Amino acid sequence: MTMRRNQDDHFLREDELDMFFRKHMENRPLNAEVPEELEGRIRSVIRETARRERSRRRVVRALSAAAASLFIVLVCGITLSPSMSAYAKEWLGLRVPEAWLDLFQRYAGVKEAREHRYEPIPPVTVEKDGITITIENIYLEENKLSFSAAIKGAYEAQTGFLIVSGDFPDAGMSSSMSSVKGENSEVIDVAYVTQSLDEREVDEFLRKKPKHLTFKVTQTPGNNREQRHFMNIEVPFDASMILRNKHIPIEWELIVENFTAVSFDNLTVSPTEMSLNYEVRAPEGIDVSLIGPYGSDDSPYMTGSEGNEYAASDMRSSKNVISFHPSAYFKAGDELKLHINKVWLTDRNAKQSFDIRLDGTESYPKTVQFRGQTITVLGAKYAEGHLYLDVQVDGAHGDEHQPWKIDFDNYAEKMNNDPELFRLYQEEYKVYSFNVYGRALPKTDTEVRDNDGMYEVVIMAPKQNHYTLDIYRYEDPVELNWTVTFKVP
Repeated sequence: MTMRRNQDDHFLREDELDMFFRKHMENRPLNAEVPEELEGRIRSVIRETARRERSRRRVVRALSAAAASLFIVLVCGITLSPSMSAYAKEWLGLRVPEAWLDLFQRYAGVKEAREHRYEPIPPVTVEKDGITITIENIYLEENKLSFSAAIKGAYEAQTGFLIVSGDFPDAGMSSSMSSVKGENSEVIDVAYVTQSLDEREVDEFLRKKPKHLTFKVTQTPGNNREQRHFMNIEVPFDASMILRNKHIPIEWELIVENFTAVSFDNLTVSPTEMSLNYEVRAPEGIDVSLIGPYGSDDSPYMTGSEGNEYAASDMRSSKNVISFHPSAYFKAGDELKLHINKVWLTDRNAKQSFDIRLDGTESYPKTVQFRGQTITVLGAKYAEGHLYLDVQVDGAHGDEHQPWKIDFDNYAEKMNNDPELFRLYQEEYKVYSFNVYGRALPKTDTEVRDNDGMYEVVIMAPKQNHYTLDIYRYEDPVELNWTVTFKVP
Protein backbone atom coordinates (compact mmCIF):
# COMPACT_ATOMS: atom_id res chain seq x y z
CA MET A 1 0.00 0.00 0.00
CA THR A 2 1.37 3.37 -0.91
CA MET A 3 0.38 6.87 0.07
CA ARG A 4 0.84 10.01 -1.96
CA ARG A 5 2.70 12.75 -0.13
CA ASN A 6 4.04 16.12 -1.08
CA GLN A 7 7.81 16.09 -0.60
CA ASP A 8 7.59 19.50 1.06
CA ASP A 9 5.05 18.24 3.61
CA HIS A 10 6.93 17.68 6.87
CA PHE A 11 3.92 16.44 8.81
CA LEU A 12 2.45 12.95 9.06
CA ARG A 13 -1.27 13.54 8.93
CA GLU A 14 -3.36 11.72 11.53
CA ASP A 15 -6.04 11.11 8.93
CA GLU A 16 -3.52 9.08 6.90
CA LEU A 17 -2.61 7.04 9.97
CA ASP A 18 -6.28 6.50 10.74
CA MET A 19 -6.93 5.47 7.16
CA PHE A 20 -3.92 3.13 7.16
CA PHE A 21 -5.07 1.20 10.22
CA ARG A 22 -8.69 1.16 9.07
CA LYS A 23 -7.59 -0.18 5.68
CA HIS A 24 -5.73 -3.07 7.28
CA MET A 25 -8.42 -3.88 9.78
CA GLU A 26 -11.18 -3.99 7.19
CA ASN A 27 -9.37 -5.24 4.10
CA ARG A 28 -5.83 -6.18 5.03
CA PRO A 29 -3.57 -7.05 2.10
CA LEU A 30 -1.19 -9.92 2.75
CA ASN A 31 2.30 -9.06 4.00
CA ALA A 32 1.61 -5.31 3.75
CA GLU A 33 4.77 -3.30 4.34
CA VAL A 34 4.77 -0.38 6.76
CA PRO A 35 5.69 2.99 5.21
CA GLU A 36 8.91 4.18 6.85
CA GLU A 37 7.29 7.25 8.37
CA LEU A 38 4.69 5.10 10.14
CA GLU A 39 7.16 2.96 12.07
CA GLY A 40 8.12 5.93 14.22
CA ARG A 41 4.50 6.71 14.79
CA ILE A 42 3.74 3.17 15.92
CA ARG A 43 6.80 3.33 18.18
CA SER A 44 5.50 6.53 19.78
CA VAL A 45 2.06 4.98 20.27
CA ILE A 46 3.62 2.04 22.14
CA ARG A 47 5.70 4.41 24.30
CA GLU A 48 2.68 6.57 25.07
CA THR A 49 0.54 3.54 25.89
CA ALA A 50 3.24 2.22 28.21
CA ARG A 51 3.39 5.59 29.96
CA ARG A 52 -0.37 5.60 30.43
CA GLU A 53 -0.38 2.01 31.70
CA ARG A 54 2.04 2.88 34.51
CA SER A 55 -0.37 5.54 35.73
CA ARG A 56 -3.51 3.44 35.55
CA ARG A 57 -5.29 2.39 38.72
CA ARG A 58 -7.33 -0.49 37.37
CA VAL A 59 -5.49 -3.67 36.42
CA VAL A 60 -8.17 -5.06 34.14
CA ARG A 61 -8.43 -1.83 32.22
CA ALA A 62 -4.67 -1.89 31.86
CA LEU A 63 -4.93 -5.39 30.44
CA SER A 64 -7.50 -4.25 27.88
CA ALA A 65 -5.24 -1.40 26.85
CA ALA A 66 -2.26 -3.74 26.63
CA ALA A 67 -4.29 -5.91 24.30
CA ALA A 68 -5.12 -2.82 22.29
CA SER A 69 -1.43 -1.95 22.07
CA LEU A 70 -0.57 -5.42 20.80
CA PHE A 71 -3.55 -5.01 18.49
CA ILE A 72 -1.90 -1.92 16.98
CA VAL A 73 1.26 -3.87 16.22
CA LEU A 74 -0.34 -7.13 15.09
CA VAL A 75 -3.75 -6.47 13.58
CA CYS A 76 -2.32 -4.67 10.59
CA GLY A 77 -0.40 -7.74 9.49
CA ILE A 78 2.60 -5.44 9.13
CA THR A 79 6.26 -6.26 8.59
CA LEU A 80 8.40 -4.36 11.13
CA SER A 81 12.14 -3.99 11.25
CA PRO A 82 13.95 -6.42 13.59
CA SER A 83 14.70 -3.61 16.02
CA MET A 84 11.05 -2.57 16.07
CA SER A 85 9.87 -6.14 16.66
CA ALA A 86 12.39 -6.55 19.48
CA TYR A 87 11.26 -3.26 21.00
CA ALA A 88 7.60 -4.27 20.95
CA LYS A 89 8.31 -7.69 22.44
CA GLU A 90 10.56 -6.19 25.12
CA TRP A 91 7.91 -3.73 26.26
CA LEU A 92 5.04 -6.19 26.06
CA GLY A 93 7.08 -8.91 27.73
CA LEU A 94 5.24 -11.44 25.60
CA ARG A 95 5.76 -13.94 22.82
CA VAL A 96 3.85 -14.00 19.57
CA PRO A 97 1.56 -15.66 18.58
CA GLU A 98 0.87 -17.26 21.97
CA ALA A 99 0.55 -13.80 23.52
CA TRP A 100 -1.96 -12.74 20.89
CA LEU A 101 -4.22 -15.67 21.76
CA ASP A 102 -3.76 -15.21 25.49
CA LEU A 103 -4.59 -11.51 25.46
CA PHE A 104 -7.66 -11.97 23.34
CA GLN A 105 -8.79 -14.88 25.50
CA ARG A 106 -8.65 -12.55 28.47
CA TYR A 107 -10.16 -9.66 26.58
CA ALA A 108 -13.08 -11.75 25.31
CA GLY A 109 -13.74 -13.32 28.71
CA VAL A 110 -12.63 -16.77 27.56
CA LYS A 111 -9.92 -17.11 30.19
CA GLU A 112 -12.34 -16.30 33.02
CA ALA A 113 -14.86 -18.84 31.71
CA ARG A 114 -12.22 -21.57 31.47
CA GLU A 115 -11.02 -20.84 34.99
CA HIS A 116 -14.56 -21.73 36.10
CA ARG A 117 -14.45 -24.97 34.07
CA TYR A 118 -16.68 -23.69 31.32
CA GLU A 119 -14.61 -24.97 28.43
CA PRO A 120 -14.96 -23.89 24.81
CA ILE A 121 -16.13 -26.31 22.14
CA PRO A 122 -13.13 -28.52 21.19
CA PRO A 123 -10.99 -27.15 18.34
CA VAL A 124 -10.92 -28.56 14.83
CA THR A 125 -8.15 -28.51 12.20
CA VAL A 126 -8.80 -29.25 8.52
CA GLU A 127 -6.64 -29.20 5.38
CA LYS A 128 -7.55 -28.58 1.74
CA ASP A 129 -5.48 -27.60 -1.32
CA GLY A 130 -2.42 -26.74 0.78
CA ILE A 131 -4.45 -24.61 3.21
CA THR A 132 -4.63 -25.58 6.90
CA ILE A 133 -7.39 -24.02 9.00
CA THR A 134 -7.76 -24.33 12.77
CA ILE A 135 -10.85 -23.05 14.59
CA GLU A 136 -10.65 -22.88 18.39
CA ASN A 137 -11.84 -21.00 21.49
CA ILE A 138 -15.38 -21.59 20.19
CA TYR A 139 -18.25 -20.42 22.38
CA LEU A 140 -21.88 -20.44 21.28
CA GLU A 141 -23.96 -18.32 23.63
CA GLU A 142 -27.53 -17.14 23.35
CA ASN A 143 -26.53 -13.75 22.00
CA LYS A 144 -23.22 -14.40 20.23
CA LEU A 145 -20.84 -16.86 18.62
CA SER A 146 -17.14 -16.26 19.20
CA PHE A 147 -14.08 -18.13 17.99
CA SER A 148 -10.45 -17.71 16.96
CA ALA A 149 -9.03 -19.05 13.71
CA ALA A 150 -5.56 -19.69 12.31
CA ILE A 151 -4.95 -20.15 8.57
CA LYS A 152 -1.68 -21.51 7.22
CA GLY A 153 -0.86 -21.39 3.50
CA ALA A 154 -2.93 -18.34 2.56
CA TYR A 155 0.16 -16.15 2.25
CA GLU A 156 1.87 -18.55 -0.14
CA ALA A 157 -1.34 -18.80 -2.19
CA GLN A 158 -1.66 -15.00 -2.20
CA THR A 159 -5.26 -15.19 -1.10
CA GLY A 160 -7.42 -14.57 1.95
CA PHE A 161 -10.24 -16.37 3.70
CA LEU A 162 -13.36 -15.29 5.55
CA ILE A 163 -14.80 -17.64 8.19
CA VAL A 164 -18.33 -17.14 9.51
CA SER A 165 -21.15 -19.21 10.94
CA GLY A 166 -23.04 -21.33 8.44
CA ASP A 167 -25.85 -21.87 10.95
CA PHE A 168 -26.65 -18.17 11.39
CA PRO A 169 -26.19 -16.59 7.94
CA ASP A 170 -27.72 -13.25 8.91
CA ALA A 171 -25.50 -12.69 11.96
CA GLY A 172 -23.44 -9.53 12.15
CA MET A 173 -19.69 -9.88 12.47
CA SER A 174 -16.74 -8.08 14.00
CA SER A 175 -13.20 -9.40 13.76
CA SER A 176 -9.59 -8.65 14.62
CA MET A 177 -7.03 -10.02 12.18
CA SER A 178 -3.27 -10.37 12.07
CA SER A 179 -0.42 -12.20 10.39
CA VAL A 180 2.19 -13.84 12.62
CA LYS A 181 5.21 -16.08 12.13
CA GLY A 182 4.90 -19.76 13.03
CA GLU A 183 7.59 -21.98 14.55
CA ASN A 184 9.17 -22.55 11.13
CA SER A 185 8.90 -18.88 10.12
CA GLU A 186 5.84 -19.59 7.98
CA VAL A 187 3.20 -16.85 7.80
CA ILE A 188 -0.02 -17.68 9.66
CA ASP A 189 -3.14 -15.54 9.39
CA VAL A 190 -4.97 -15.36 12.72
CA ALA A 191 -8.32 -13.83 13.58
CA TYR A 192 -10.65 -13.43 16.51
CA VAL A 193 -14.26 -13.34 15.32
CA THR A 194 -17.45 -12.41 17.17
CA GLN A 195 -20.89 -12.72 15.60
CA SER A 196 -23.91 -11.13 17.29
CA LEU A 197 -26.93 -13.44 17.37
CA ASP A 198 -30.66 -13.13 17.97
CA GLU A 199 -31.59 -15.14 21.06
CA ARG A 200 -34.78 -16.40 19.39
CA GLU A 201 -32.78 -17.80 16.47
CA VAL A 202 -30.38 -19.50 18.88
CA ASP A 203 -33.27 -21.03 20.82
CA GLU A 204 -34.77 -22.36 17.59
CA PHE A 205 -31.39 -23.77 16.57
CA LEU A 206 -30.92 -25.52 19.92
CA ARG A 207 -34.41 -27.03 19.85
CA LYS A 208 -33.33 -29.00 16.78
CA LYS A 209 -30.65 -30.67 18.94
CA PRO A 210 -27.83 -30.18 16.43
CA LYS A 211 -24.83 -32.49 16.60
CA HIS A 212 -22.39 -30.00 15.11
CA LEU A 213 -21.77 -26.33 14.33
CA THR A 214 -21.06 -25.37 10.73
CA PHE A 215 -18.52 -22.74 9.72
CA LYS A 216 -18.58 -21.40 6.18
CA VAL A 217 -15.16 -20.62 4.67
CA THR A 218 -15.07 -18.20 1.73
CA GLN A 219 -11.96 -17.54 -0.35
CA THR A 220 -11.34 -13.82 -0.89
CA PRO A 221 -8.62 -13.37 -3.54
CA GLY A 222 -6.33 -10.34 -3.27
CA ASN A 223 -7.06 -9.37 -6.87
CA ASN A 224 -10.46 -8.41 -8.22
CA ARG A 225 -11.65 -11.98 -8.76
CA GLU A 226 -14.97 -12.84 -7.19
CA GLN A 227 -15.17 -14.49 -3.79
CA ARG A 228 -15.95 -18.18 -3.87
CA HIS A 229 -17.04 -20.82 -1.40
CA PHE A 230 -14.00 -22.80 -0.28
CA MET A 231 -15.38 -25.32 2.20
CA ASN A 232 -17.64 -25.92 5.17
CA ILE A 233 -16.12 -26.99 8.48
CA GLU A 234 -18.22 -28.99 10.91
CA VAL A 235 -17.37 -28.91 14.61
CA PRO A 236 -18.87 -31.53 16.99
CA PHE A 237 -21.34 -29.82 19.30
CA ASP A 238 -23.24 -30.80 22.45
CA ALA A 239 -26.13 -28.40 23.06
CA SER A 240 -26.57 -29.66 26.63
CA MET A 241 -23.25 -28.06 27.59
CA ILE A 242 -24.44 -24.50 26.89
CA LEU A 243 -24.98 -22.25 29.90
CA ARG A 244 -27.98 -19.96 29.53
CA ASN A 245 -27.64 -16.20 29.82
CA LYS A 246 -28.77 -14.38 32.93
CA HIS A 247 -31.05 -11.36 32.39
CA ILE A 248 -31.22 -8.59 34.96
CA PRO A 249 -34.23 -6.29 34.46
CA ILE A 250 -33.27 -2.73 35.32
CA GLU A 251 -34.83 0.71 35.17
CA TRP A 252 -32.01 3.21 35.44
CA GLU A 253 -31.95 6.74 34.12
CA LEU A 254 -28.91 8.96 33.70
CA ILE A 255 -29.61 12.68 33.24
CA VAL A 256 -26.95 14.25 31.01
CA GLU A 257 -28.19 17.78 30.35
CA ASN A 258 -31.53 19.51 29.94
CA PHE A 259 -33.86 17.34 27.83
CA THR A 260 -31.08 14.77 27.30
CA ALA A 261 -30.94 11.49 29.22
CA VAL A 262 -29.81 7.87 28.92
CA SER A 263 -32.13 5.08 30.04
CA PHE A 264 -30.99 1.50 30.76
CA ASP A 265 -33.49 -1.35 30.47
CA ASN A 266 -31.65 -4.68 30.40
CA LEU A 267 -28.36 -6.21 31.52
CA THR A 268 -27.47 -9.56 29.94
CA VAL A 269 -24.82 -11.63 31.71
CA SER A 270 -23.36 -14.42 29.59
CA PRO A 271 -20.44 -16.69 30.56
CA THR A 272 -17.93 -14.55 28.61
CA GLU A 273 -19.30 -10.99 28.70
CA MET A 274 -21.88 -8.61 30.14
CA SER A 275 -24.01 -6.51 27.77
CA LEU A 276 -25.85 -3.40 28.92
CA ASN A 277 -28.68 -2.09 26.72
CA TYR A 278 -29.37 1.63 26.72
CA GLU A 279 -31.32 4.27 24.83
CA VAL A 280 -30.52 7.95 24.38
CA ARG A 281 -33.47 10.32 24.70
CA ALA A 282 -32.56 13.70 23.27
CA PRO A 283 -33.84 16.43 20.93
CA GLU A 284 -33.10 16.07 17.23
CA GLY A 285 -29.47 16.80 16.39
CA ILE A 286 -28.16 15.63 19.77
CA ASP A 287 -26.48 12.30 20.49
CA VAL A 288 -24.65 10.82 23.46
CA SER A 289 -21.82 8.26 23.40
CA LEU A 290 -20.99 6.27 26.51
CA ILE A 291 -17.70 4.97 25.09
CA GLY A 292 -15.00 7.62 24.97
CA PRO A 293 -13.19 8.58 21.77
CA TYR A 294 -9.99 6.67 20.98
CA GLY A 295 -10.57 4.19 23.85
CA SER A 296 -10.68 6.83 26.58
CA ASP A 297 -9.72 5.85 30.12
CA ASP A 298 -13.00 7.44 31.20
CA SER A 299 -15.22 4.87 29.49
CA PRO A 300 -17.66 3.00 31.77
CA TYR A 301 -16.48 0.12 33.95
CA MET A 302 -17.82 -2.15 36.67
CA THR A 303 -16.39 -3.15 40.02
CA GLY A 304 -17.21 -6.16 42.20
CA SER A 305 -17.32 -6.51 45.97
CA GLU A 306 -14.12 -8.60 45.88
CA GLY A 307 -12.20 -5.96 43.94
CA ASN A 308 -12.82 -7.46 40.51
CA GLU A 309 -12.78 -5.06 37.59
CA TYR A 310 -14.81 -5.28 34.38
CA ALA A 311 -13.79 -2.97 31.55
CA ALA A 312 -16.01 -1.67 28.76
CA SER A 313 -15.03 -3.02 25.37
CA ASP A 314 -14.92 -0.41 22.62
CA MET A 315 -14.35 -3.23 20.12
CA ARG A 316 -17.50 -5.16 21.09
CA SER A 317 -19.76 -2.26 22.07
CA SER A 318 -22.12 -0.81 19.49
CA LYS A 319 -24.92 1.69 19.24
CA ASN A 320 -27.19 1.20 22.29
CA VAL A 321 -25.12 -1.68 23.74
CA ILE A 322 -22.03 -1.60 25.98
CA SER A 323 -20.11 -4.85 26.52
CA PHE A 324 -17.94 -5.51 29.56
CA HIS A 325 -15.19 -8.12 29.98
CA PRO A 326 -14.66 -10.48 31.66
CA SER A 327 -18.05 -11.60 32.99
CA ALA A 328 -19.38 -11.88 36.54
CA TYR A 329 -21.53 -14.82 35.41
CA PHE A 330 -19.83 -17.22 37.82
CA LYS A 331 -20.09 -14.84 40.80
CA ALA A 332 -23.76 -15.33 41.71
CA GLY A 333 -24.85 -13.07 44.55
CA ASP A 334 -21.95 -10.66 44.09
CA GLU A 335 -22.78 -6.97 44.28
CA LEU A 336 -21.50 -5.00 41.31
CA LYS A 337 -21.28 -1.27 40.72
CA LEU A 338 -21.53 0.36 37.31
CA HIS A 339 -19.41 3.51 37.06
CA ILE A 340 -20.09 6.13 34.39
CA ASN A 341 -17.79 9.05 35.06
CA LYS A 342 -18.25 10.80 31.72
CA VAL A 343 -20.32 10.71 28.57
CA TRP A 344 -19.52 12.39 25.25
CA LEU A 345 -22.17 14.66 23.79
CA THR A 346 -22.58 15.74 20.17
CA ASP A 347 -24.93 18.65 19.45
CA ARG A 348 -25.34 19.82 15.87
CA ASN A 349 -27.65 22.56 17.14
CA ALA A 350 -24.81 24.12 19.15
CA LYS A 351 -22.99 25.56 16.17
CA GLN A 352 -21.79 28.73 14.56
CA SER A 353 -20.73 29.60 11.02
CA PHE A 354 -17.69 31.27 9.52
CA ASP A 355 -16.48 31.88 5.97
CA ILE A 356 -13.32 30.76 4.19
CA ARG A 357 -12.26 32.01 0.76
CA LEU A 358 -9.68 30.44 -1.55
CA ASP A 359 -9.66 33.13 -4.25
CA GLY A 360 -6.77 35.06 -2.71
CA THR A 361 -8.96 37.65 -0.99
CA GLU A 362 -8.87 35.94 2.42
CA SER A 363 -6.26 37.11 4.93
CA TYR A 364 -4.87 34.82 7.62
CA PRO A 365 -4.79 34.19 10.52
CA LYS A 366 -8.57 34.11 11.00
CA THR A 367 -9.90 33.70 14.55
CA VAL A 368 -13.08 31.88 15.56
CA GLN A 369 -14.46 31.92 19.12
CA PHE A 370 -16.46 28.79 19.96
CA ARG A 371 -17.69 27.66 23.38
CA GLY A 372 -14.91 29.42 25.23
CA GLN A 373 -12.13 28.30 22.89
CA THR A 374 -10.04 30.46 20.60
CA ILE A 375 -9.51 28.64 17.30
CA THR A 376 -7.21 30.30 14.78
CA VAL A 377 -7.27 29.28 11.12
CA LEU A 378 -3.69 29.73 9.88
CA GLY A 379 -4.31 28.70 6.29
CA ALA A 380 -6.57 26.78 3.92
CA LYS A 381 -6.17 24.82 0.69
CA TYR A 382 -8.20 22.53 -1.54
CA ALA A 383 -6.82 19.27 -2.93
CA GLU A 384 -8.28 16.02 -4.27
CA GLY A 385 -11.86 16.53 -3.14
CA HIS A 386 -11.03 17.88 0.30
CA LEU A 387 -10.74 21.24 2.01
CA TYR A 388 -7.77 21.39 4.40
CA LEU A 389 -7.55 23.83 7.29
CA ASP A 390 -4.44 24.41 9.39
CA VAL A 391 -5.64 25.52 12.81
CA GLN A 392 -4.18 26.45 16.16
CA VAL A 393 -6.13 25.99 19.39
CA ASP A 394 -5.09 28.24 22.26
CA GLY A 395 -4.15 26.29 25.38
CA ALA A 396 -4.20 22.86 23.72
CA HIS A 397 -1.43 20.40 24.54
CA GLY A 398 -0.11 17.35 22.66
CA ASP A 399 -2.74 15.14 21.07
CA GLU A 400 -5.54 16.52 23.24
CA HIS A 401 -8.99 15.69 21.86
CA GLN A 402 -10.92 18.75 20.67
CA PRO A 403 -14.69 18.71 21.42
CA TRP A 404 -15.86 20.04 18.05
CA LYS A 405 -16.08 19.29 14.35
CA ILE A 406 -16.14 21.50 11.26
CA ASP A 407 -18.47 20.67 8.39
CA PHE A 408 -19.52 22.03 5.00
CA ASP A 409 -23.22 21.75 4.20
CA ASN A 410 -23.47 18.22 5.70
CA TYR A 411 -21.53 17.09 2.63
CA ALA A 412 -20.06 13.91 4.14
CA GLU A 413 -23.48 12.90 5.45
CA LYS A 414 -25.00 13.41 2.00
CA MET A 415 -22.31 11.17 0.53
CA ASN A 416 -22.96 8.54 3.17
CA ASN A 417 -26.67 8.53 2.33
CA ASP A 418 -26.20 8.41 -1.45
CA PRO A 419 -24.14 5.34 -2.48
CA GLU A 420 -24.05 6.30 -6.16
CA LEU A 421 -22.84 9.84 -5.44
CA PHE A 422 -20.22 8.46 -3.07
CA ARG A 423 -19.06 5.91 -5.66
CA LEU A 424 -18.51 8.68 -8.20
CA TYR A 425 -16.67 10.72 -5.58
CA GLN A 426 -14.42 7.77 -4.72
CA GLU A 427 -13.55 7.27 -8.37
CA GLU A 428 -12.50 10.90 -8.66
CA TYR A 429 -10.76 11.46 -5.33
CA LYS A 430 -8.86 9.72 -2.56
CA VAL A 431 -11.42 9.31 0.23
CA TYR A 432 -10.81 8.81 3.95
CA SER A 433 -13.07 7.11 6.47
CA PHE A 434 -16.12 9.18 7.35
CA ASN A 435 -15.02 9.04 10.97
CA VAL A 436 -12.06 11.31 10.20
CA TYR A 437 -13.83 14.19 8.47
CA GLY A 438 -14.14 17.45 10.35
CA ARG A 439 -12.08 16.41 13.36
CA ALA A 440 -9.11 18.36 14.61
CA LEU A 441 -6.23 15.94 13.94
CA PRO A 442 -3.00 16.73 15.84
CA LYS A 443 -0.06 17.58 13.61
CA THR A 444 3.22 15.80 14.22
CA ASP A 445 6.61 16.71 12.85
CA THR A 446 9.15 14.45 11.14
CA GLU A 447 10.45 13.26 14.53
CA VAL A 448 6.92 12.27 15.52
CA ARG A 449 6.59 14.93 18.19
CA ASP A 450 3.19 16.46 18.78
CA ASN A 451 3.11 20.17 17.98
CA ASP A 452 1.15 21.66 20.86
CA GLY A 453 -2.05 23.28 19.73
CA MET A 454 -1.45 22.63 16.02
CA TYR A 455 -4.12 20.68 14.16
CA GLU A 456 -5.33 19.89 10.67
CA VAL A 457 -9.00 19.62 9.76
CA VAL A 458 -9.95 17.63 6.64
CA ILE A 459 -13.40 18.46 5.24
CA MET A 460 -15.18 16.62 2.43
CA ALA A 461 -16.38 19.33 0.03
CA PRO A 462 -16.73 20.19 -3.67
CA LYS A 463 -14.17 22.52 -5.21
CA GLN A 464 -15.22 26.18 -5.05
CA ASN A 465 -13.82 29.57 -4.09
CA HIS A 466 -16.03 30.30 -1.10
CA TYR A 467 -17.16 28.11 1.80
CA THR A 468 -19.50 28.80 4.69
CA LEU A 469 -18.42 26.30 7.34
CA ASP A 470 -20.21 25.18 10.49
CA ILE A 471 -18.33 24.37 13.68
CA TYR A 472 -20.42 22.37 16.13
CA ARG A 473 -20.13 20.57 19.45
CA TYR A 474 -18.78 17.05 18.91
CA GLU A 475 -17.90 14.34 21.46
CA ASP A 476 -17.74 16.97 24.18
CA PRO A 477 -17.02 15.26 27.53
CA VAL A 478 -19.67 15.81 30.20
CA GLU A 479 -18.63 14.86 33.74
CA LEU A 480 -21.25 12.92 35.69
CA ASN A 481 -19.50 10.60 38.19
CA TRP A 482 -22.60 8.37 38.28
CA THR A 483 -22.74 4.94 39.93
CA VAL A 484 -25.47 2.36 40.39
CA THR A 485 -25.43 -0.97 42.23
CA PHE A 486 -26.94 -4.34 41.26
CA LYS A 487 -26.62 -8.02 42.17
CA VAL A 488 -25.61 -10.92 39.95
CA PRO A 489 -28.39 -13.55 40.02
